[in-house]
Amino acid sequence: MKIFGIYGLRNAGKTTLLENLTRELVNDGYKVSTVKYATVNISIDKEGKDSWRHKKAGAVSVCVSGKNETAFIMEAVSGFSDIISTLQNLSHPDVILVEGCEIQGVPKIAIGDVEEREGTIFRYDRYNDNLPEIKTYIKESIDVEKIYSKLPKTNCEKCEYNCEEMSKLIMQGHKTLKDCKSLSDKPIYVTVNGEEVVMAKFAKDLMAHTIFGTLSALKGINEIDEVRIMIKKHKEWSEDKIASFKPIDTGLTHSKPA
Repeated sequence: MKIFGIYGLRNAGKTTLLENLTRELVNDGYKVSTVKYATVNISIDKEGKDSWRHKKAGAVSVCVSGKNETAFIMEAVSGFSDIISTLQNLSHPDVILVEGCEIQGVPKIAIGDVEEREGTIFRYDRYNDNLPEIKTYIKESIDVEKIYSKLPKTNCEKCEYNCEEMSKLIMQGHKTLKDCKSLSDKPIYVTVNGEEVVMAKFAKDLMAHTIFGTLSALKGINEIDEVRIMIKKHKEWSEDKIASFKPIDTGLTHSKPA
């Protein structure tokens, strides 16, 4: 997931730019979440409403859910990392666009005659319309990030590139995941619901050693050349039960490709 900020003076067109970027990215198949930073005190709640009464009674947070929308109201000011984490958990977006962003370390797009901030990568020019260039950069950044998440991130450079460089080459079509030496060290392939699961060397070794070790201990099995296993979800297995199968403290995770 990538984060980009948009900043500028009042009435410079920040919201319009965010709208246009969001619309373009969504039309291209990307999931977008947005954040609006206000410079004044705000409240989406109204005095006398049921949600206001909940909060007035002492609730630290209130959720209002209707047939068309769900809103969360918190009395405290949330930190940037908490906001991003919440959006990730709620929507699993490909990118988050932040209007009025002043956070360090976040790549930013300036608009209008405003002093340049740290991390600025573009200055939007509505007259020369460099929106396509900005959109292309964001899309490529998202695509590279998705590929990078599938690589082992060890920067072993067995393929002559670090993982970030390899991600860019794969995105550009010059390489594929099979060119990553760490991913191809062990001849083990796993599919879930028909889709191949890309695993780092550590995960491959752990799975291969566990399966081979277990099978080797069984009577009647001597030399093992190939193993094929198909596991189907049991109708009595709940999601909590499946989660309990995960080995503890292995650090293994898998994110389903978008």
